[in-house]
Amino acid sequence: MPSVKERPMVFIGLGLAVLLGILAVFPAAFRNSLEFKFYDLMLAFKGPAGIGDRLVIVELDDASVRESDELPISFVSIAKCINKVTSGKPKVIGLTTIPDKSQPKNALKELESLQELFRATVHEDGSDDRARRFLQAIAGARERLDADRVLSEAIREAGNVVMPVALKPASNTDNLSGRADLLKNFSIRNITNPAGSELPKANGLVLPVHAFLKGARAVGYINPDRGGEGKIRIEPLLCAYRGLYLPSYALALAAVYLDIPVGRINAKLGSEVRLGDITIPTTAETGLLLNWNRPKSSFQRFSLSDLRTGRVALKAFTNKIVLVVPSPEAPPGIKALNTPVDPAMPPEVFLGHAVNAGGRFV
Repeated sequence: MPSVKERPMVFIGLGLAVLLGILAVFPAAFRNSLEFKFYDLMLAFKGPAGIGDRLVIVELDDASVRESDELPISFVSIAKCINKVTSGKPKVIGLTTIPDKSQPKNALKELESLQELFRATVHEDGSDDRARRFLQAIAGARERLDADRVLSEAIREAGNVVMPVALKPASNTDNLSGRADLLKNFSIRNITNPAGSELPKANGLVLPVHAFLKGARAVGYINPDRGGEGKIRIEPLLCAYRGLYLPSYALALAAVYLDIPVGRINAKLGSEVRLGDITIPTTAETGLLLNWNRPKSSFQRFSLSDLRTGRVALKAFTNKIVLVVPSPEAPPGIKALNTPVDPAMPPEVFLGHAVNAGGRFV
């Protein structure tokens, strides 16, 4: 009989076969847990994955909160932020909050009442030069204070804003209000669905206001319930909703950054997702095992207050992915996330890791 020294590879192969046979006896959940433990161990020994400076974050930090006289930040202020970032010519802007309700129009109604009162009591047709200037000033103020219009114009004119939609608990009463066709346009249609493949399913969605969704370049879904998963290592790249396949927010951002239209995104569920010529291997649930940068400082961050006051050079955004975090609260219900490298990772930092995906996206 040959010895180990004579045939080392034979004995190594036999050992591995025995080990795999033993592992096959255990439930899949145990094997997955073992695999993830090994994954965490590898992360503990490797250096940080480089993302370079492709992604930057503009955030409402403590200084912004102290300087602001409006919380939550208004749509008008978010629009000004988008306009400033757009001037720096980024490749894509990710708005990490979901403006799902129109802002109150009390000020607009007051101005309209004053305008009508002026016409009724001072000058009916505004033909007098002073009256005309006053009415023009009122009309201008109404336009500037129409928060929905101002933000929708900023999103449309930027031309590269990706809007999030959020999964929500079971709902048979989603009011799509004319947004069904928009969602269809943003969905991935080149899908191969082998028998037995699995995919996260959305029973309901939190959607942006119609005008904001209409002006967006793309949409992607976020999942507010991820905090209950324990350590998060995988980013699901697709979810199913009413017969549509929606991309994750990270996938949508990456596609716009790479200038890949939704028609060139292909997915074979449970196997791979293709962004143009880039193939991304996935788990059985069409998820991506994430690669991590360690510190929060992996991504360059700018204060919203510094941006508004001109203390940020606009070239910092050129050809970048810019995440705009305009709210001290995370998107609906999303809290800090437990990951193998940070037990309380902010959602926007997690998103940065997911977009980078160890260099497989961008």
